[in-house]
Amino acid sequence: MQPGSRAIITAPPADFAGLVEFAARQIASRGLRKASRLTPVLSTIRATGAGHEITPLTRGNPDIAPDLYRGRFAFGATAIECSGRVIFDHDVADEHWTAQLQSFDWLAHLKAGNRELWRVLARALIADWIERARSKSHKPVAWRNDLLSRRLISWIRHNRFLLEGASEDFHHIYFNSLTRQVRRLARSLVSETSKLNRLNAAIALNYASIGLAGLEPLRPAAQQKLAQELDQQIYPDGGHISRSPGVLLDILLDLMPLRTSLEDARLEVPDALNAALERMLPMLRFFSHGDSGLAQFNGVAAARAGHVRAVLASDEVCGRPLTHALHSGYCRLARGSSVAIMNTGTPPAPGINPQAAADALAFEFSEGSNRIVVNCGRPLVYDPKWQGVPRLTAAHSTVCLDEECTGTVLDGGLSRKIFGTPV
Repeated sequence: MQPGSRAIITAPPADFAGLVEFAARQIASRGLRKASRLTPVLSTIRATGAGHEITPLTRGNPDIAPDLYRGRFAFGATAIECSGRVIFDHDVADEHWTAQLQSFDWLAHLKAGNRELWRVLARALIADWIERARSKSHKPVAWRNDLLSRRLISWIRHNRFLLEGASEDFHHIYFNSLTRQVRRLARSLVSETSKLNRLNAAIALNYASIGLAGLEPLRPAAQQKLAQELDQQIYPDGGHISRSPGVLLDILLDLMPLRTSLEDARLEVPDALNAALERMLPMLRFFSHGDSGLAQFNGVAAARAGHVRAVLASDEVCGRPLTHALHSGYCRLARGSSVAIMNTGTPPAPGINPQAAADALAFEFSEGSNRIVVNCGRPLVYDPKWQGVPRLTAAHSTVCLDEECTGTVLDGGLSRKIFGTPV
């Protein structure tokens, strides 16, 4: 396999006719969403302070905090040194690096460092970001709905860490910025084409309605939107429509703290949220090998055993995984300490998973904590040249005839405009 290679095979005309029909439905549904509104009057709500605490299930890496303090921000294959400049002023060609910076997930590393110096640094970096948002100097990528959702979740999760000992000026600019970002996300959500982005935005709006005082009027509409997206995206067997174990884990890492916060605040947990979680948790066990890590199907980059254990440790029901996840399209056989997981389903619909793979009948096998048969999985370090390679049939433990891929990847401007991802 060569970097950047992709499968090109001739598909029957019926396949393309079905794709055109699906595209027409996508465009029609987009118009319906634009005609609706998520919230009644966004201009009347304003974040006035911290609300109920929402505590993440995992912690950051304290060893990374000193690097951030020295101005070294390393994400994927790119590392940038501040060199006396504000990190947000650097013009970096690596869009993956920019996305990681703008998500603010790295705040977890500063919090894990457990030093007042890291807290001061975190506030300074957020103040720098807010100043550049006012001057509209951020790149457009900073306002993508997926990054806007992640940034809101990251900031709200770290409210206590950021606000302890903060000045009144920081309180003022921080909550004003959160208000503007929540309003922007709620308004742009109606035109979002990606199903996963819509789910993540609904989760972020629920974080805002619980974790920020003053945004309580947003809660009913946010919970209704979350229930709607969960109903549409979580299969009856608990899998996500992306068919990705990694996406399922990410959603659980966001939803479990949300439910815990509602319970701790003695607020009603929506039935749709409870029902979805009780389906998803056994499915996470379904995708786990004996080392607690994820099976590598449809875009999984790492086993992430620590994250899996953190989620399952907070599961009080401990439902048993299925043998045949019919809707998700996977089978799992377990005997003693041996586990085999096989993909028996069809690829997800266009626009749902940009890492979906042509991996028909691929399987993984493990004995205890030892993985014996595995798929390649997505590279740990982001590299555009290699992004298409792990999606090929040859990157999986399955039959490959004459080095042909079992699917066609359409990755052009038109397909991305309609579906939001390669098809």
